Amino acid sequence: MDIYLRIKELAKKKKITYKEFAEALNVTEIQVTNYLNGRSKIIADHIPVFAKILEVSIEDLFRQNGSDKSRLKSFDVTKSKDDTYYCPECIKKEKRLKELEAIIKDKQKIINQCEELLAIYRDEKRECC
Repeated sequence: MDIYLRIKELAKKKKITYKEFAEALNVTEIQVTNYLNGRSKIIADHIPVFAKILEVSIEDLFRQNGSDKSRLKSFDVTKSKDDTYYCPECIKKEKRLKELEAIIKDKQKIINQCEELLAIYRDEKRECC
């Protein structure tokens, strides 16, 4: 069972409306409808919100109907230290962002060194003349 079907099933049992989901997720009811009909993928950041509204654990959203066997491992989502879930694409983007930040930091060090050397060169030149 896909997660959207599980959320839809739990929402029906708990009589939670799409409007309630929309308000909590800060999206339109149409977007919630698209999520729960499988027309749009559910954003990983929305999964904890669905769990909270449905009063279930995130892991319960990934369980098959009444089954103790969790499908969390089969759904490509990673749990971080702060209990936030990320999809593989988000993890790749985050990794690339960190790589780019490191490159910028290295380039800034080089620029600072060049500025220091230029200042020294200018000072030395003035002393000679």
